[in-house]
Amino acid sequence: MKELLQVAVPYLPVTLLAMTLLLLSPNVGEVGRRRIALLFGLGAICLIGLSFSKAGAPPSTLDVVNPFPMGPDMKSTPVHIETVTAPGWQWPLACACFCGLVMLIVFGTVRLGFRAPKPASYCAFIATVFAAMRLVLEKNAAPQGLVWATGGSIGLPILVGFVGYYSGGRKHGFGQFVLTLVLFALLQRAALSGIAWFATMRHWGTHLDVNALTQLNTPIGGERTFGADPTDKWVWGILVPQMGLWVVATVALGLVIGTVGWLFGRRARG
Repeated sequence: MKELLQVAVPYLPVTLLAMTLLLLSPNVGEVGRRRIALLFGLGAICLIGLSFSKAGAPPSTLDVVNPFPMGPDMKSTPVHIETVTAPGWQWPLACACFCGLVMLIVFGTVRLGFRAPKPASYCAFIATVFAAMRLVLEKNAAPQGLVWATGGSIGLPILVGFVGYYSGGRKHGFGQFVLTLVLFALLQRAALSGIAWFATMRHWGTHLDVNALTQLNTPIGGERTFGADPTDKWVWGILVPQMGLWVVATVALGLVIGTVGWLFGRRARG
């Protein structure tokens, strides 16, 4: 797990900046949105150039893995799910399409009024978008570091910060902010669990496909050994941890980082 996070570090400034800009876009004026759209447009152009430069290069290969707690000590152990091979130009083109689509959407909203969006639903939506983008990167054999630097979980500190900021911006009291934080955690993890259901049942070969899981040891479910039933693997490998442990962890992190955002949001709105 540590090695996987280390290879993600060089890509984190780019992926986390993209997430931050998307989270920020509803709350800035026309000039701010034009600048955000421009940045994504420039990113799309650079990625198209990278895609062209990789035409004719050897195919890219990615080992799709996902760590799960195993053994008596619940050690995080990577489970190999699939090896993906794709032409090297595909993943930059997929990223370019993502940036181009974001550019068009943001540019199309430049004249709309700006205000704090609904914190739970908007932040959960952005988290789901980045989780889906990670699946696209996996199926196009993107670099391992870029794959692990993309997603809702790696950007969780930023997400809960914006939940707090927008909650404060909408003049929520602290109690309402906490309820919003819980709702965000439930929405984010429910969406991820739903995607994992389809990934597993349809054998997508992404990190949310748990067909390769043979054993597991979690604080909630204890030690388990799995047969061929994909539903059993999804329930204990995805649903229970996501809707239990991850919700608690998200709320706990949000009570620290999100509270700071909530205070800034209230101050910004006077």
